[in-house]
Amino acid sequence: MAGAAVWVVGCAEPLHLMERGPGASPYSFWPPPLCSALWLPPVASSTGGERLGAVASQFNAALSGGGYVETRWFPIGSDYQHGFVVTTRLEQLDRGSGSTSERWSALYPEPPSLRWLMFAQTPALPHPGHYRSFLIAFTDLQMPGGAAAPIWNEETLIDGPGAPERRNVAEGALARRITSSYRFSVFEYRYDWDPQQQRGNLLTAGVTHPEYAWPSVLRSSQRP
Repeated sequence: MAGAAVWVVGCAEPLHLMERGPGASPYSFWPPPLCSALWLPPVASSTGGERLGAVASQFNAALSGGGYVETRWFPIGSDYQHGFVVTTRLEQLDRGSGSTSERWSALYPEPPSLRWLMFAQTPALPHPGHYRSFLIAFTDLQMPGGAAAPIWNEETLIDGPGAPERRNVAEGALARRITSSYRFSVFEYRYDWDPQQQRGNLLTAGVTHPEYAWPSVLRSSQRP
C-alpha cells in the first residue's frame, strides 16, 4: 500500500486537518462517532501473538455466523498500523409479520460509513420499530478520556475522500503481528422510531456495558 499521506490526498493535508474541528473535516479519525452503547472487554479477553489476518478471518466467521454477511471494513491508520474497524448493515430488531418482518431493509442496502454514523442523528427508517448498526473495532489504540482531543494524523486516520471500498483487511496487512494490547470493542448505534417526526432517533450516547453484557455477535471470537 502506498504511504500514509498518499492514501488520502497529499502529504500536507492530514497535518492541516489537525487544526480543524471534526464537524468541518471530511475525514474520520479514531475514535468512532458517539454511539448509543459501548462494550469494552476486560484485558484478559485480548488476543496477542497472532497475525492480523488470522484474527480478521476468525472475526469475519463470527460475524457471518450471526447473519452479518454484508460488512464494511476500514483501516485504523492509513496502512492498518493500529488494526481495523468493521460496520454492519442497519437491521430491524423487532420483526413481526407482514411487511415489517424483514431484518434488512432495501432502504439501506450497504453498511454505513463513518460519516453516516456521525451525522445521521434522525435518519429515515422504512417503518416504525427499533433498529441498530454495529461498529466493531480491533485496535491497540485506547479510548481517549478527559477533555483532551485525540491526535489527528496518519496513524489514527480511518476514512476519507477517495478511500477505496473495502470488504476485508488489505492483503499487505494480513501478515502484521499483533500484540497483547489489541482488543475488540463494540459500538452500538440504536435508532428508535419517533412518531412525531416520523423518522428515526439516535438513542442517548455514552452507555458503557461491562463484559458480562458482551454482545453475542463477538462471543465466539473472544479468547480467554
